[in-house]
Amino acid sequence: TGGAFYNSLVQVDSDTYALAYVDSIGSGGIYIATVGIDSDGNITAVNTKSKISNMPYQYTGEGYNSLVQVDSDTYALAYTGDWGDGYISTFTISPDGQTITKVDTLEHDERNGKYNSLVQVDSDTFALAYMGSAGGYISTFDIDSDGDITAVKTQSEGNNLNYDAPPQPTESWGKSFVKMDSDTFALAHDEAGWGGRITTFNISSDGQTITKLSALQHDTDYAARGTMLKVGSDTVAIAYYGGGGEDRGGIISTVTIGTGADLISINKNINTSLSESIALGDSISAGIAVTQSLSESISFADSITRAPIKNLSESIVLSDLIEVQYQPRIAELVSFTD
Repeated sequence: TGGAFYNSLVQVDSDTYALAYVDSIGSGGIYIATVGIDSDGNITAVNTKSKISNMPYQYTGEGYNSLVQVDSDTYALAYTGDWGDGYISTFTISPDGQTITKVDTLEHDERNGKYNSLVQVDSDTFALAYMGSAGGYISTFDIDSDGDITAVKTQSEGNNLNYDAPPQPTESWGKSFVKMDSDTFALAHDEAGWGGRITTFNISSDGQTITKLSALQHDTDYAARGTMLKVGSDTVAIAYYGGGGEDRGGIISTVTIGTGADLISINKNINTSLSESIALGDSISAGIAVTQSLSESISFADSITRAPIKNLSESIVLSDLIEVQYQPRIAELVSFTD
């Protein structure tokens, strides 16, 4: 009832989900909640107040959560802890969501750790993109089957990668880290007022080697609060807020990610304007666009290669292959569903 901020949701089993969130700005801490969602979409609270952090809440502290699954019942959470430092915690969650047990905690950055995005590298290695005290960083960790965390390349070890060398500036809001193949990773990140960027990296399976490959500024005007999803073997879609003004607001872009340096290219930029939301289901083909104005929502269920112009008062669901390419306009919220 106090609130829920910096949310990060992960699937536990076929009908159980876990959510990491901060319950209050100004006081409180980080919680893990579990809920059941059946095949009809009905939601049932399972364990909705299991606090994993008893540290005093700092306004610039706990939050910026990124929750991922390690194995069948082990989960890792990257978050901003006391005094704004960077932490990783692990815990076990039973398949029914009834039991949540904290296992281990590592303070990986003793100065600053915000805007976290955690991704799995191999079975027991994880990489974290975050904003530290001097810009953007990539750190790596080992997490074993018992949930024990070992620093590999971290600020606390003095050996992680600061990727803010040119052409990236020091950044502020948002990160979204995606695995493209066995050792290639793409990071969407942004700096308010300076546009949106994608940077690619090679990360070895043991996390010992992190190499920056290429960088692209996909939006030169403004990009904030971005979320990126892999939608094809070499394609990602990015949803972000592009600021106010004509043809701005919510924006979706698709980008091709190659296998080496200087192989990032923009496929299309979809400026959408909806009153509520768009959900992208499977994959998006690069293409031409058409304007769409809806009062409620659009759900893209399969792949899109064409689409008609629509002006609707309620909602539209595109379930099958559509034959006209188009460009919607989003006003508020964009979400990706797998």
